[in-house]
Amino acid sequence: MRLLAAAARQPKTAHPLLAALHRLLSTTTTTSSSYDYDPTAQFLHPDHRRVLSLPASLRHDALLALACLLKTSPQCHLALHAFSPPPSSGSPSTSLAARFAAASRLAASASALRPFAAILLAALLPAASPDLLSWSSSYGSTGGSARVRYAALRLALHAFLAAGMAAEALHVLARVRSSGNTPSLSALAALLRLLFRSGEVRSAWNMFEEMATRGPRPSLVIFNAMILGFCHRGMLRIGSGLLGVMEKKFGIIPDVVSYNILIKGHCVFGWSGDAFKLFEEMRSSGCEPTVVTYNILVDVLCHEGRMAEARRLFDEMAQALLG
Repeated sequence: MRLLAAAARQPKTAHPLLAALHRLLSTTTTTSSSYDYDPTAQFLHPDHRRVLSLPASLRHDALLALACLLKTSPQCHLALHAFSPPPSSGSPSTSLAARFAAASRLAASASALRPFAAILLAALLPAASPDLLSWSSSYGSTGGSARVRYAALRLALHAFLAAGMAAEALHVLARVRSSGNTPSLSALAALLRLLFRSGEVRSAWNMFEEMATRGPRPSLVIFNAMILGFCHRGMLRIGSGLLGVMEKKFGIIPDVVSYNILIKGHCVFGWSGDAFKLFEEMRSSGCEPTVVTYNILVDVLCHEGRMAEARRLFDEMAQALLG
């Protein structure tokens, strides 16, 4: 608390991040302001701010970590200045290698800053993608530890994911595995979603199979991402098949999200009868429907003109959820 109190006292030439922290800590009650302020915005071109931003749930911790480092670590000042826009006098901007290294220092300084550093790098893409691929593979190779090299690859992977560059992210993922490391489940889930959005269904399936054989073991989040991806593409049979695979082969019990995705998919593609079968299967397995589940089914009944059934299901929902 002493450190945060010191960080909250603004010097005459306060860094914008410290000024923001001062505003947060000067309030007597907790508000949503910590989630409204994105510390990455000041380092991004206005065009990038519309597509790149730190998730609101991560901003508070990132802001506190930055403020603490600005008070205690001169290296943090240097790293942030590497991403500051050049002055209007036309001075040359910081080299890409320096920015890559600066982002790596920020990511290594605190786990809360890893997403922050990845977004700063994502703003340099796609123009700098060849340089980032080369740097992430060679960084720390001369006298550096395997941990340093893995950290660089992990940072590059998250940067490509933030920039929506699936092919480059797959390239980095292959390098992570070839280095003997195991990628995180969160990164793999994000990559799966990106691959499905890009229409790379085969690549998504290959990556899923690789997880089953080489690790990490697919989690419930991974299975839900796979089911969602196939349902969005209209491949309902594969999505339904994964529901059985996750439990029989991996011992993972489907949750309400798993069922809601499949029920919604069947309703969207005109298979409402199968959607209601899934609804009954869901309840018989002990998975309680939520208001989202009922809304999906009531909506499809209304669209099909089955108003009496929709009313009965609505009353059932009120009884089940409100008692």
